[in-house]
Amino acid sequence: MLSVFVVLLAAWQPAILEVAENHLTDIRFVNRGEIDPGPEVAVVAIDEKSVDALGQWPWPRSVLALLTEKLTQMGVITIGYDVVFAESGSGSRSEALVLLEDSASSIGLPSETVQEILNEIMSQQTSDEHFADLIEKSENVVLGYFFHDDVDVVSHLSKEQIDDNLRAIESTRYISPQIKPNAHLDFLLDFNAVENSLPMFIEKSMGGGFLNIQPDRDGVLRRFPLIVKAKEHYYAPLFLQALAHFLEEPPPNFRAGEFGVESVFINDLKVPTDLHAKFLINFYGDKGQFPYYSVIDILQDKVDPDLLDSRLVLVGATGKGLTDLRPTPFQNLFPGVEIHATIVDNILHSNYLHEPKWYHTLNYALIIFFGVLLSAILPKANWALGFVFSTSLFVGFFFFAQHMFNQGVLINLTYPSLQILLVFISITSYNYFFQSKQSRFIQGAFGQYLSPEVINRLLKDPKLLKLGGIERRMTAYFSDIAGFSSFSEQFTPNDLVEFLNEYLTAMSDVVMQYDGTIDKYEGDAIIAFYGAPIEYPDHALKACLASLAMNEKISVMRDEWRKQGKPDLHVRMGINTGSMVVGNMGSKMRMDYTIMGDSVNLASRLEGVNKVYGTAIMISQYTYGDVKDDLEIRELDMIRVVGKNEPITIYEVLAKKGELDPESMQAMRCFEDGLRLYRGQEFEAAKNRFNDTLNRRPGDGPSKTFIARCDEYLKDPPPESWDGVYQMTSK
Repeated sequence: MLSVFVVLLAAWQPAILEVAENHLTDIRFVNRGEIDPGPEVAVVAIDEKSVDALGQWPWPRSVLALLTEKLTQMGVITIGYDVVFAESGSGSRSEALVLLEDSASSIGLPSETVQEILNEIMSQQTSDEHFADLIEKSENVVLGYFFHDDVDVVSHLSKEQIDDNLRAIESTRYISPQIKPNAHLDFLLDFNAVENSLPMFIEKSMGGGFLNIQPDRDGVLRRFPLIVKAKEHYYAPLFLQALAHFLEEPPPNFRAGEFGVESVFINDLKVPTDLHAKFLINFYGDKGQFPYYSVIDILQDKVDPDLLDSRLVLVGATGKGLTDLRPTPFQNLFPGVEIHATIVDNILHSNYLHEPKWYHTLNYALIIFFGVLLSAILPKANWALGFVFSTSLFVGFFFFAQHMFNQGVLINLTYPSLQILLVFISITSYNYFFQSKQSRFIQGAFGQYLSPEVINRLLKDPKLLKLGGIERRMTAYFSDIAGFSSFSEQFTPNDLVEFLNEYLTAMSDVVMQYDGTIDKYEGDAIIAFYGAPIEYPDHALKACLASLAMNEKISVMRDEWRKQGKPDLHVRMGINTGSMVVGNMGSKMRMDYTIMGDSVNLASRLEGVNKVYGTAIMISQYTYGDVKDDLEIRELDMIRVVGKNEPITIYEVLAKKGELDPESMQAMRCFEDGLRLYRGQEFEAAKNRFNDTLNRRPGDGPSKTFIARCDEYLKDPPPESWDGVYQMTSK
C-alpha cells in the first residue's frame, strides 16, 4: 500500500516535492562541477566597464551601429542581440532642430537661410537609419523581443498599435509547424502583446526570437521554453533562431501531436524537449564559462579579430545594475546572455541533460523495488541494522543518480528516496510499537474490549492486568434508542446491523472525543463513563458536552437517513455523577474494564425516566452541582426511582452556557414558574404557565407531562401529605 501511495504521489507531482527534486538536481550540478564549452560561442558584454566609458545604458544607436560594424569586420558569423531596441534613438535630432529654429529666430537669421539649414540637416541619415542600414549590410544580426502576458503593461498603446507590433514580428515565427489535428498545445505560454525592436530593425535583420524565460516554482531557471504562442502564431527563442543562422540552415520548426510537442528541430538537427516544449539546460558552471569581451574593448580595437572570427556572438547585459541576471543552479545572479550561450553550446555539441523516455517507468520501478526489498529485510532486522541498511541503500542510489547525471541522464531522486524513508519509518515504528511479545498479547486479548486509552495505559503498565478495581468519583452515561423494538421492525436483519454499526460508530467517536471510555454495547444501548482510566476533575462536564455533541450529530444523521427513506431516530441519555468502582473485572480467562455501584444504576434509571418527560438528556442533582455554571439547564422534577426511598432532583441539559436562544430562555422561565406553582398545588395557574411554555416551545415534552398531571390533580387532588415528589413505578 505504501508503494502505491508513493507511485500516486509521483504521478501527481505535488509542488513541494517538485521543488525538492529541483534542489536535488541543483546539488547534482554542483557535485558534477564545471564543464568547458566549445569554441564557437562568445559573449560581448554590456558591462560596468563599457557603461563607465560610454555612459548610461541605453547607448546612442551610433554606438550600436559601430559595434555591429566592428563585429562583422572581425568575421563574426552571427550576432544575437539579447536586448530590445524598442524606442527611437533619433529623438535628440528632433530636439536639436527645434532648438536651432528657435535660436535662428531670436538672432534674426533670414527664414530662407534657416530653412536651408533645416533641410540640409533633415537630409542627413538618422542614427536609427544608420543602424538599420548596417544591420542590413551585415546580414548576420538576429534580434530579441519580449512578449507581455499582462496587457496592462502596454495599456498606453491602442489596440491597433499592439496588433501592429505583433504583425511586425510575424516574419520571425515558426513558418510551417507540423501540428496534427488532435494536437494538445494548451500548456504553451500564450501572449497578447510584444515589446519588439523598431520595425525598421526587424525588417533589415536576419530574424528574431523571444527572450521570455519561465523559471521553476522556486524561481530558479532550469528549463527554457522552445515555443510560445501569440495571436495564433508560434515563436522560437532568440538562441534557436541565432543558431539556425549560424549553421546556415532554414529557420527552426517543430512537430506536435496528441500528447504535446513531439520534437523541435533545425533541419536534421533535433533539439531535445519534453512534451511541454521545455529545454532542460545543462549549465556548465558559474558565470564566465564562455569568453567575455567588453563592448568598449571591441569599439577601441583592443580585441584580436581572430578571437571572434567565425563565431556566434551574443550581445547582452552582464553588469549587476542592468537587471538581466537570473538565478540558476550554480549562481543566484547569472547573466541572461550566458544562459542563451549555454543552450547554444548544448545543442551544437549534443551536450544535453535530458530525461530519458523511460524516466517515469524507472521511477515507478525503483519505488516498487525499494518497497519490496525493504519490506523483506527490515522486519527481520533490529532498529540499528535497519537504519544502516536503509541509509546505505539511499547513499548507493544517490551515487547512481549522480553517475547518470554526469552522463547527461536525469533520473528522479525524490520519490525513490521518499519510498526508502517512508518504508523504514513505517516498518521500524511497527516493530517498535506493536511487535514486542507483551504488546502483541495485550492487543490481541483486549483490543476489541477496551478503549484505546485503557490499552495505552496497559501497554505502559501491564501490572494493571489484575482482577479487582478502585473506588472513584466519576460520571456514568447510559443511552438508548427510543422505541427501538418498533423501530427495528422497519429493517431487514442485515440492514438493521448496518444501521446500528453506523449509529454506534458515530456515537462512540463522540465519547472518545470527550475522553470517555466505552464500557459496553447492549444492543442499541451505549454504556460509557468519564474519569477513568485517566482521572480528570471535569468528568461531569465532559459527559454533558459529549451528550450535546451526540444530539447534534444525531440531528445531522437523521436528516441524511430521511433522504434515504429511513425512519426517524431519537435517543435518550441518562447521566449521573458519584462514587463507583472501576477496574478490570471478570475471570482469568476474560476481563472487562467496567464500572459498578449505585451511582451507575441511577444513571441507567435516569435514561429510562426520559420517557416520562419526553426529554433527551437527563442528569441528576449530583451531576448538576458540577456543571451548572457551564451549561443551560432546567430543573424538571423531584422523583423517587424504583428501589430507593430518598428523592432526587432531576434536570434536563439544554445547551452550552449562552447558546440558548431568547425565545427558549423565556420558555424556560415560564416552565420554572409553572413548576413552582405546581409544587404549591396551584394546578390551574401552573397549567397556564406550562401552556405558555408550549406556545413558546412547541412540542416541549416536560410541559405536556405536567399539564397532564395538573389535569389529573384538578380532578383528583393529591393528599395533604403530598410532597411534590413523583414516584416512578418502573425501571
